[in-house]
Amino acid sequence: MMDNSYALAVDLGASGGKLFVGKLEGERAEIVPVHQFENRIINARGRSYWDFLHILHEIKTGYAKAQQEFGGGIQSIAIDSWCNDYALLSKNGAMLESPRNYRDKRTEGWVERAGGLLPRREVYQKTGQQFARFQTCYHLLAQKEEEPGLLELAASLLFIPDYLSYLLGAGRYTEYTVASVTNLFHITENRWDTDILDAYGLPRSIFMPIVQPGTKVGRVSDEVCAELKTPAADIYAVGSHDTACAVASAAGDSDEPFLFISSGTWSLVGVEIPAPILTEESLAAGFGNEGGVGGRIRYIKNVMGLWLLQECMRVWKAQGKDYSYARLAGQAEAAGTIGALIDDPGAADIVFDATSAAMHAKHAPVLKALGKYAIDMTPARQGKLCVPVINGAECLAESNVNCGGQATVPIASAILRAHPETSYIEVVSSIASKSAGPGTRANIDEFTQTTREALRLFTGVEKTKVIINLNPAEPPILMHNTIYAQIGEPDMGAIAEAVADMEKRLQAYVPGYRVIAGPVFEAGRVTTMIQVTGLGDYLPVYAGNLDIITCAGVYLAEMYAKKTLGIGE
Repeated sequence: MMDNSYALAVDLGASGGKLFVGKLEGERAEIVPVHQFENRIINARGRSYWDFLHILHEIKTGYAKAQQEFGGGIQSIAIDSWCNDYALLSKNGAMLESPRNYRDKRTEGWVERAGGLLPRREVYQKTGQQFARFQTCYHLLAQKEEEPGLLELAASLLFIPDYLSYLLGAGRYTEYTVASVTNLFHITENRWDTDILDAYGLPRSIFMPIVQPGTKVGRVSDEVCAELKTPAADIYAVGSHDTACAVASAAGDSDEPFLFISSGTWSLVGVEIPAPILTEESLAAGFGNEGGVGGRIRYIKNVMGLWLLQECMRVWKAQGKDYSYARLAGQAEAAGTIGALIDDPGAADIVFDATSAAMHAKHAPVLKALGKYAIDMTPARQGKLCVPVINGAECLAESNVNCGGQATVPIASAILRAHPETSYIEVVSSIASKSAGPGTRANIDEFTQTTREALRLFTGVEKTKVIINLNPAEPPILMHNTIYAQIGEPDMGAIAEAVADMEKRLQAYVPGYRVIAGPVFEAGRVTTMIQVTGLGDYLPVYAGNLDIITCAGVYLAEMYAKKTLGIGE
């Protein structure tokens, strides 16, 4: 990402939101997470609402952070989210009610009742949708019965991503992929189905014009820019249904149908095809046809996703037990996993051990006896020290490799390549206290020892020092590392070139890795500061210390798999 032109993607899910800055470099997309927040449902007097103003506030916060961090270079913004939920607006744009959550109980019984207004078979021939009570049509039918005054006052209906774009400065519209899953949209004629609207007694006037993914729909308003003290950006409609975006990103260049599983709060199993399937057999099997990016159709079936786990976590949090996904995954991984491999040695060829240094010391000989390629994510130092960007190819013939020192060792080795006469290296790592779980805290001594050993191995410098700080600040800090190298008369041009080259190579598999200061020379030492921002998928963005070792382990595993399978040789 060298020039000053970036896009901001806002990805909203039922459990949280993430904002990413991205840029296309040739055929490669470079993506950096910049903000993350939790989403929540507010229950009030038997109704379930989204905390909508909180969502808007967090998007504004993320937009301001992105513009600041990328020098005002955000040229466009687009939003995707879950589907079906909506806001009703007055003629002047006022929100008449905070958007309800799609699980709100008001739709109970309406799937069956709607069949008395228009036969299900006839609806399926038009919309091609599954019949589930969370769909927009059933919420509108329930609202028409319970609160008819709101529909009478409404001038327009906007779905969540479209309404958030409107609040930022866009016009009023409905994006195609979101419209396609409402059970009110004619899937083959690409329009609101007026026969269904009339049969349900819904006002045609509130349904906005359909726009396709990739349409520019406005620009961040002067009012929002003045509030946030940022420049403006163009607003685009993308595949605003989050599943449409997910499948579009997986599609590749082929027009051939492909199977996919998209997993989140819901999991969806399906195939992308060129045209909908509207047969009696399809209706009976409960399959739906959803509009995709580029006019494709996702032929899908909803199945249980992570909602049960998310609800457990919500209840546990209310009880004072704030478990993260990472902690739960770690506990699950540590629950008898080595025994499972002993019972079924063919279950895996590559094993990631992310338990603890003490546990890996016990696991390593077992895994070696089983013939497994073991990637040690702990600082146990049971096998060959491996930093993929430096010696990844040398590690593929080993039975056990250790991924310690991933953030700092590459920069130190780059400096030494430019200046082999370096006499002393010191590393200071600062991480958010929240990102240091029980395993990290128990292994601090092992971490410092392993990192010192890696520095000596990859630089040849005997005199080294490693310090780790757990910072309890709120909000949690991003991972920062400072590398000090004692050099007499450094060639700063050569050092800067070597560091920049190493940064670029690392970003190939650690997208959030950035040199944020230096290298600079002062008082006889060269100082370089780096920052690692987590991807924000399973771990928080501040957990860069966990993300970088995960990225290194996965990258190494991919190298091993390609070599084993003879790919790319």
